[in-house]
Amino acid sequence: MISKKVKIGAMIIAVASLAQAANANGFFDFRTDFHKLNYVSAQVGYAYKKEASSVNTKKQIPVAANINWGQKFRVSSRIFLGYETGFNYLGYSSFTYQGVSMTQNNYAFDALGTLTGFFNPYFELHAKVGPYYGFSSGSAPSANGVNLMAAVGAGLYVNDSTETTLNLNYFNGSNGVGKLQRTTSLNLGINFYF
Repeated sequence: MISKKVKIGAMIIAVASLAQAANANGFFDFRTDFHKLNYVSAQVGYAYKKEASSVNTKKQIPVAANINWGQKFRVSSRIFLGYETGFNYLGYSSFTYQGVSMTQNNYAFDALGTLTGFFNPYFELHAKVGPYYGFSSGSAPSANGVNLMAAVGAGLYVNDSTETTLNLNYFNGSNGVGKLQRTTSLNLGINFYF
């Protein structure tokens, strides 16, 4: 069985290879406009929750979605620092804790610092890290609190102001009964630059 890390690594390498091959064959007839540094993005994907061993998970609906706004600042011709803030939906789960059945939808507001590096004018890799405020709805007690989020990903520009992205997001937090809950999501998205 191939591990998740190997699959994700293979996907990132495949995207990079396709971008390089397309660039070598003249597929892209534009150059990314590095003066458009503000963006909005929307992403959807798969979310996996890892609960503490004392929580018996019965069902998960592994849907993740987020909407973000961000800005980049040029450090060099191919390196950009920036920030991003957004709203995340991290999926639904039903579980049993100490004999009581509970349900929970998880959400997060994040404020992240970003680092972006371009391999060419069309393909980039990025990393994000920062705090998020997590909260929940459902029959479980609300899981409110500030925790840490980290993300890595890749982007491929399809024209001078639109980019498709693949992101691996990690949320470290707790569920509504105060037990450790880690959520990992793999999202596909689109960024619009202006």
